[in-house]
Amino acid sequence: MRIVQGIGAFGLAMFLLAGCQQQHSAAPTTAKVEPIKVEQMLLGPEAAGGALTPPTTDKPLAVSISTSGTARDAQLLARLIRLSDGQTVAQASKKVTFSGPGVTALEFSAPTGWNAGRHLIEVTIDGRLGAQRDVDFVTPEQVAPAAAGSAR
Repeated sequence: MRIVQGIGAFGLAMFLLAGCQQQHSAAPTTAKVEPIKVEQMLLGPEAAGGALTPPTTDKPLAVSISTSGTARDAQLLARLIRLSDGQTVAQASKKVTFSGPGVTALEFSAPTGWNAGRHLIEVTIDGRLGAQRDVDFVTPEQVAPAAAGSAR
């Protein structure tokens, strides 16, 4: 009878010790979160897989911004800056949420047209510089002779 009580006390002690030990489960695995970044900026027909033609002063400029990473309600801002005087002549922004690759389409338009010459497109995400690209606006007359020559 004494042996049975000893085993019973030992079993009870083991049961209590097991209950006091911390349970170590595997840590939950989470995917690595990559901050959003600009991978590519395409202008006008480039976004549709075509060749870049110089944007003209009389038409809006479409911009396609490809990004990668993860963002929730990030502010994507694109500014068009005239390089001759540093003035911002247009800007467009969107709130974006991505988990992986994404594309954001923006358009710059000017009711009275653009000044001919070199401009800079600057893209920021939540205030951090994401990309820059130069673009030269030409007058429609400058494009017409080139188009006529290629049609022959």
